[in-house]
Amino acid sequence: MNRFIFQSYEFDHHNRVAQFHYSFDDGRRFKESIQFSTVSSYDEAALERALQLAFILIGASYYKTFPSTEVTVSFPLDDWQASFFTRVYQEGLSQFAFENQLHREDLATFEATESKPRDAELVYEGSGIAALQSGGKDSLLTAVLLQEKRSDFAGWYLSSSAQYPHI
Repeated sequence: MNRFIFQSYEFDHHNRVAQFHYSFDDGRRFKESIQFSTVSSYDEAALERALQLAFILIGASYYKTFPSTEVTVSFPLDDWQASFFTRVYQEGLSQFAFENQLHREDLATFEATESKPRDAELVYEGSGIAALQSGGKDSLLTAVLLQEKRSDFAGWYLSSSAQYPHI
């Protein structure tokens, strides 16, 4: 069985590029790069927390190549985070599991390495919602539901295509 490893992530402030690194314990490696548009200012602590969340969530695409019950994360997770990410991977990948004849217990379980949260809660002082868009049915449904509720949101489009290099 292959263990999926969330190796590392970094953000190059000068070039506005985030990179996320993943691997399996058999040596297979993946790297995701995201180019951000120019922004005049941003909260570095909020960006760091968002990158950490994105790191785990984006990893699902690579994790699905060889789904495993075992994952290793390169930074500590508290009880709430481990429970949240386990739920995201087990319930969020339910269609994938069904189509591949997998059961919930065949999917990732994240383990807490700390019992209490490491960081104080960050207060978001902006407005609106960043809604992840990837061109699929779920993205379209999210946008439609937000529009129906008249929610202020901006689509955050992620693509591996060179045709859409910026967010």
